[in-house]
Amino acid sequence: MKGSPKVIHKILNTQMTFCLTGSLLLWSASAMLPHSALAQETARAPMPPAPLLTENTGTPVYTSPEELANALINASETNRMKDVRALLNAGANPNVARPNGVTPLMAASVLDHLEVVQALLAAGANVNAMDKDGWTALIYAGNQGKMNTVNALLAAKADPNFGGAGGMTPLMYACNGKFPEVAQRLLAAGANAKATDQNGRTTLMLAAAKGHVILIQPLLAAGVDPNAKNAEGKTAFDLAANDAVREALKAALENAGKKK
Repeated sequence: MKGSPKVIHKILNTQMTFCLTGSLLLWSASAMLPHSALAQETARAPMPPAPLLTENTGTPVYTSPEELANALINASETNRMKDVRALLNAGANPNVARPNGVTPLMAASVLDHLEVVQALLAAGANVNAMDKDGWTALIYAGNQGKMNTVNALLAAKADPNFGGAGGMTPLMYACNGKFPEVAQRLLAAGANAKATDQNGRTTLMLAAAKGHVILIQPLLAAGVDPNAKNAEGKTAFDLAANDAVREALKAALENAGKKK
């Protein structure tokens, strides 16, 4: 390896920490996102040795671009901000991706590493990049209710209508998730409330099925048809998780002069 004779492992000490702590963080995230590419992270091949930093300058020394890239993903997902900056300054590509399509921005977004997210965006990370399942950083952050990261991504021009699998959009994932406030934020950012997935499900159906009463009126106001039926012939009313949702839907239908 080329470089100063006085090369020390300033990041090497974090290697074992990453193998343990990083894997646990990814396992935690993947357990909550079973259908995403990130859910397969714990089964990935071992990473190359941790990068070295020269004692005098702190500049990383690498044997290949691949090592530089993997080091950036590792540092991003374990929230090592100092290392992220050093790696980006050394020329690491912020848009590098693992074989499953997961980028440093996605890895940082799902765990709400806001400072890392901002650094990657400033370095040119593609805010709308998709992994192999069509998930973007916005979907990852939204699915975990990471509002600070969601706001940062939207401010960086993340498309609230881009990404997803099977016709699902970021808003649909939010309506189908645990954090209705994310759906509200996406609606405010211009997300298409009338989108449907390949099974004919609407945002209203997904919100109703999850019991998100707070989303019923905003979605109806955005033009979602409360009488729309999915591939199984069911409406949002049929799929409602509780009486509160049914009452909200019933009131909306009555106000519109329609009958269930």
